[in-house]
Amino acid sequence: MATFKRCEECGVPEQIAVERQWLNSGVVVQRGNIMQRTGFIESANLGPLYAGIAEIIGIPIDNLIVESTRKGGGRYVRGILPPQIQEAVRDGSLALEPIIAVLLATAEVSGYGRCEQVGLRYDTGAELSLEAHAGDFVTLRIENPYSIAPVVGVFTGATEAVTGLPFRADYQETGANTYDIKISVGEHAIESGERLEAHAYDYREGDIVLEPCSTCGLPRALAAYKWDDDQGTITDTRKGRRMVGVGPYVMDPLFKELEEELGDAIPRAVVESQRRFVKSGFYSVDEVRDFDAFRAELALKGMGNLRELELGPEGLRMRIENADCYLMMVGLMQGIFELARGVDSEVEWELSQEGDLQIQVTPKK
Repeated sequence: MATFKRCEECGVPEQIAVERQWLNSGVVVQRGNIMQRTGFIESANLGPLYAGIAEIIGIPIDNLIVESTRKGGGRYVRGILPPQIQEAVRDGSLALEPIIAVLLATAEVSGYGRCEQVGLRYDTGAELSLEAHAGDFVTLRIENPYSIAPVVGVFTGATEAVTGLPFRADYQETGANTYDIKISVGEHAIESGERLEAHAYDYREGDIVLEPCSTCGLPRALAAYKWDDDQGTITDTRKGRRMVGVGPYVMDPLFKELEEELGDAIPRAVVESQRRFVKSGFYSVDEVRDFDAFRAELALKGMGNLRELELGPEGLRMRIENADCYLMMVGLMQGIFELARGVDSEVEWELSQEGDLQIQVTPKK
């Protein structure tokens, strides 16, 4: 369990200011690397979203979630861990255990749940090869994870980024919402090549200004988020929702891989699963009625720069630049329209190469 040092004014852990930067384009990036996006999203819909997709397409997707987030987690860790630290672990001059402790603290401050290392075998004196490290492993215990499959993937990718070796993971539930994850040196369960790679963000200027905290410089609105040291969770106290700090690698590459494997029905399945969850009552129409407030909220989460939003009896139209998790956004807005109008609907969308998303929802005829 990590104890977070916090900004005295807004209460946000200082590590957030060290690792993340809010741009005026509705994008949150890794500080010092504007090509690597991250953000905050509500985590309560992830389990139902994944389950809904699996139900609609008729096959489980947990292994693909793990593989997608393995790659993204590795990229993120390579961006925040100094190269000399990685080199020291790989040449045997630095033990792996303290680096794992740092990674677990980073996971907790990102809202992954309570994390601890419970087992480790890693020969720091061995050469960097699968044969020399055969049988080496790390075992982690995660209590109250925001969603177990992406947590497993991120930790696997993070361990690879530090050691330079491939790992594969097995996990099991050992208690009430408590999981043990064993990450072992070995070839990946899925060989997906480049298909699960997230696209780097191409920076563009925007016009969003989020009022900063005068002490740490982070958006002042983050003061409404509560970081719980004991639980490793983040809660939006305004809405009572659990949040998690993740980037596009959790969603977009996964959906692309599913589409490559199973066909062009997958995007519709993702949108439909999200629409169903929204209709269950988690979100409210009131959240989108104030354009400026909704625009600022999306920017705070790193979801993009909202440019247009019209909601009326004849339909809903939305345009957002630099869209993140865009299929979830499509399903969200379709569900919001149906909640507002009490009718079934049809939805169409278009995503440009620059990441600009246009959504059109109309009543079903």
